[in-house]
Amino acid sequence: MAQQKRLDRYILLISKKVRSIIFGLRPSPIKGRFAGPRVLMNSIPKAGTNLLETCLNRFPLLRNAGYSTLRGWQFIDDVTLKKIRNIKRGQFFSAHLPAHAPLLSLMKNEDIKVLLMIRDPRDIVVSHFKYVTSIDTTHRTHKYFASLPDDDSRLMATICGVEGLVSPIDEVLSKFEEWLDRENVLVVRFEDLIGSQGGGNNSKQLQVVNSIARHLGIKLDDKHTQEISENVYSTKTMTFRSGKIGNWRKFFKDKHINVFKERAGELLVKYGYEKNKEWQ
Repeated sequence: MAQQKRLDRYILLISKKVRSIIFGLRPSPIKGRFAGPRVLMNSIPKAGTNLLETCLNRFPLLRNAGYSTLRGWQFIDDVTLKKIRNIKRGQFFSAHLPAHAPLLSLMKNEDIKVLLMIRDPRDIVVSHFKYVTSIDTTHRTHKYFASLPDDDSRLMATICGVEGLVSPIDEVLSKFEEWLDRENVLVVRFEDLIGSQGGGNNSKQLQVVNSIARHLGIKLDDKHTQEISENVYSTKTMTFRSGKIGNWRKFFKDKHINVFKERAGELLVKYGYEKNKEWQ
């Protein structure tokens, strides 16, 4: 089963690259090679990467680079920095990259537009433990999470972290915090982009699509904006589980709430998901 999962992922990556090459031969992406923006599509893990990628795939002048997601948790290496520096016009790269100083410096000096995908951190921790337990059985943490007795303990492990395996949620949020106030970064909230199919609002979804277009310097008419919005939500990705807002309420008990507040209460406010630590 694990071997089949690895094979499926390899096939998915190859097909993604092939699709990006074919799509890049269409008139609009070809035009984007000369007039399109250079884009780094960054996201906190489990914050809705595929949602934003689906959105950008439908934008004019853009093409997906078709490579695996750029990563670098503790530091960013020269190879990754070179890939980002070499992003071409009309091209976007997907990434899970914290706000490392060399990367922030590079973004300041290069004409690269950054989109940062964020999500309610309480939904992130639920999505994470569900994903590694039930969906990606090849994940390096799967064996550990599968060995835990129940979802209560899996959720607590994701909130508090597991040394050598999982970073605690407060560390995750702290690593991405510096992206929030950068001039060339547009923060995109999962809750605003998901639309009514995921428990959100279609009006907000349209507003976000237009905000992305303005940030990237791409003109969209009303018809194109509507078309993009109507096709953002998709259940067809291998990492899809539920794609809903506020799912954390089904799993958080008082003990989880108390620990989350202690570890990441202030960061939850900083990210704009609560006004104070009095939430329940």
